[in-house]
Amino acid sequence: MKLNTGLPYSTNCIDRIEQIRDPEELTFAKLRKKYGTGRSFPLDRSYHGKNYRYRHGIQTDIGDIEESLWYELVKRLIIRQGEKELYYQLKAWMASHCSWLKKPQDLEKETLEAHASRLFDNPQWVLYIPFNEKYRPEVLETADIVWVTTDCCHRAGRVTREHLNDHLHMGKVRCPLCGVFSPYQILTQKEGEN
Repeated sequence: MKLNTGLPYSTNCIDRIEQIRDPEELTFAKLRKKYGTGRSFPLDRSYHGKNYRYRHGIQTDIGDIEESLWYELVKRLIIRQGEKELYYQLKAWMASHCSWLKKPQDLEKETLEAHASRLFDNPQWVLYIPFNEKYRPEVLETADIVWVTTDCCHRAGRVTREHLNDHLHMGKVRCPLCGVFSPYQILTQKEGEN
């Protein structure tokens, strides 16, 4: 049964791969995580009352997919798209830059979520330039890169134009050198390279 929630995407629960019409037609866009979900289901009555099961899910364009199934679908898609090496690169990057990911399973989950959302293709990502410089330098050949100097470090660094134009920064940019949000000045390429 399809609920009419008024949302632009399906909220159907998908707990088994058989519930997906054509798993081979899935794309990263269709599997991109919108938010996590949780639902409680009564199992049975016992002496102490009802017993419940809790279901964790990932809301996507195609529905609310049970969490472990979602991770499995993303892994399959990475392999099918020939992006296994890119996945390992992103995982290594996150392991060295995301100190809060202490457990291997947390690192794996975060990496799969970042991969499905195509974080490495998003020029607004604060680490877009350093990640792609290390693993995919050809991507930066067409990127709109701007040299800036920030009030915190007073040294030239590079950011993407999309990162500068992000209205959430309110006249500040995340410093490409230290990571602090700081007021900035745009430099010419010649000034930046000197």
